[in-house]
Amino acid sequence: MRTTKTEMNQTLFDIALQHCGDQEAATAIALLNGIDVTDTPETGTELLLPDIVNRRVFKYYNDNKIKPATKLPE
Repeated sequence: MRTTKTEMNQTLFDIALQHCGDQEAATAIALLNGIDVTDTPETGTELLLPDIVNRRVFKYYNDNKIKPATKLPE
């Protein structure tokens, strides 16, 4: 099973896009980790990841070292 550690201000939707190639994977990430899809994990939290959904998008983010972080400051 693949895992990742969250970066600062990353939502589950950011992680899904970066590591699975599709934001719809956020639901699977939430289920795998026993959290709500709207939760924002603490920086450095290790999360289990589902399979890659869209390899083209995943490759683009990986090749260009793009790490989206869209959580708004509180």
